[in-house]
Amino acid sequence: MGKLTNIETLAASHAKARDLLAERAGQLQEDAARLQRRRLPGIKRALEEVRRSHEELRLAIKDAKDEFKRPRSRVFHGIKLGFKKAKGSLQWASESRVVELIKKNLPDQVEVLIKSTEKPVKTALQQLPAADLKKLGVSIVGAGDEVFVTATDSDLDKFIEALLEDTSDYESSS
Repeated sequence: MGKLTNIETLAASHAKARDLLAERAGQLQEDAARLQRRRLPGIKRALEEVRRSHEELRLAIKDAKDEFKRPRSRVFHGIKLGFKKAKGSLQWASESRVVELIKKNLPDQVEVLIKSTEKPVKTALQQLPAADLKKLGVSIVGAGDEVFVTATDSDLDKFIEALLEDTSDYESSS
């Protein structure tokens, strides 16, 4: 079996797990608050299955990186998956050195790039091109490809998140 065929099969399994989760969550909503506690264990098991199938799918995608050169993402069974550029994070050895280099190399942006406490402003520095960051002694860490798996029906995720928050109230009052 080819890697993409395997990934499609895993995506189908993941979509099925999400369908089961959506079905159970819908039943819970219809049954109202008095039945919520009775159905919650099944939803938690389905949620755990979604977590398990998500991780299995994520690892399979990571293992098949060469299958995602073009296109870098695909949709199987309503699950968009593949690779996307990670934002990455900025790091530097010495804040004072970055401040000094900002003043030297980008004097017209000092007010935006340096806090009045003379610390580099990460959010502003993230907007600079890599060439300018290099001049400032700032490197981008963790900006390579990262695996992603997202469902196209994000309303389910929002509902489950809200549901789990609500149930913590029931559990703490029991």
